[in-house]
Amino acid sequence: MKYKIIVNPASGNRNTLRKWPEISARIHEIFNIPVEAEFTLGPGSGMTIARRALKAGATNIIVIGGDGTINEAVNGFFNKDKPLNPNATLSFLAYGTGSDLSKSFDIPADLDAALLQIRDGKTQNIDVGKINCKNTGERDISRYFLNMANFGIGGKVAVGSNRFPIVKALGGRVSFYIHSFTAMLGYRNLAMKIVADGKKPIITKVRNAAIANGKFTGGGMYMAPFANMRDGKLDITILGDLSFLATLRLTHHVYKKKPLEHPKIHYSSGKIIEVECEKSISIDVDGESFGTLPATFEVIPKAIKIKV
Repeated sequence: MKYKIIVNPASGNRNTLRKWPEISARIHEIFNIPVEAEFTLGPGSGMTIARRALKAGATNIIVIGGDGTINEAVNGFFNKDKPLNPNATLSFLAYGTGSDLSKSFDIPADLDAALLQIRDGKTQNIDVGKINCKNTGERDISRYFLNMANFGIGGKVAVGSNRFPIVKALGGRVSFYIHSFTAMLGYRNLAMKIVADGKKPIITKVRNAAIANGKFTGGGMYMAPFANMRDGKLDITILGDLSFLATLRLTHHVYKKKPLEHPKIHYSSGKIIEVECEKSISIDVDGESFGTLPATFEVIPKAIKIKV
């Protein structure tokens, strides 16, 4: 088995760079392998490294960074919806601001425990989500994702987070609260049309909506409580025409790992989900701003192997 380790030195407010000597030493000792690592150099670098490594014969990709870096590596695994190497596995250590993907896999915070889980854990075939939308220049673009896409307040939060990354130093949940509160000031709920698998459309004003493969977002928000990464579907969570105060109250409850109960919250699922909006707004994909509505989301069942 050939390992390739992708490291984002800037993740976790550059905490990954500071801890890298310790991480590298533990990988060498626990795996008993030479540590073949490559640092990302900027946006898109993780995808390039993963793709190059897989083409060179790597069978195990380990990502050390946040959800955005993992997302880049996932996009390096595919070419036209087909894996470059169907036998290759992806593993990761969560060193990001929110690290929401790791919560769906119960990855330990302790370094040695997480590495032992990667070394000895089971390989699972996991669904992959795909979004097709347009960029600000109206060009068609697409992206694979393992965790979740948000639009509405969530998309605005992602834009703010990327614009003011210094706030991430306060941690995932605090960072989300600050950016959410800022995003909600003056925010107007938008009319959207959401269609799952060609069924009767949901037409309503939306505060935020999520198309989810994983359960968590925003530094631990339990946004998609019924999501299952191996059921061949994407979950839909719609926060409807909620007021500013109602949203604040729900923000507190959504961290309690219980489904939100409110007459204006709707849960559903589907294999192909089409979303239209009265306004072209940003989409958050695995914590990073990507494209704008309208968009189509689809699931590629059990398309990637995850070692956890």
